[in-house]
Amino acid sequence: MAKQTAASDALHDLADDFLVCRDVHHAWRVDHYASAGRGGVTRVLECQRCGTERVDEWTLQGARIRAFYRYPDGYQLRDLDGGGVDRDAMRREVLTRAGIRAKRSR
Repeated sequence: MAKQTAASDALHDLADDFLVCRDVHHAWRVDHYASAGRGGVTRVLECQRCGTERVDEWTLQGARIRAFYRYPDGYQLRDLDGGGVDRDAMRREVLTRAGIRAKRSR
């Protein structure tokens, strides 16, 4: 079994571009379109910031069949305590990197 990592530790070690994309979402640009099986179309989007690819599969009538992602090495956070990244923990890491310290609540 893999060693579990605290989400805050994993976020601390995450590359800046990966953290920004998790915070404000990806900056997509269309990379290309291609014919797909059964008369469909595939559209590939690439994030200009982190390199993640999103692949959309459509019918020729424009209906979306499915979408999936290809993440660069280091983007996905695996084997975390609790199973996932808490959005507040992610925002705390963003603030820390911006040089902003949280005030203690009274």
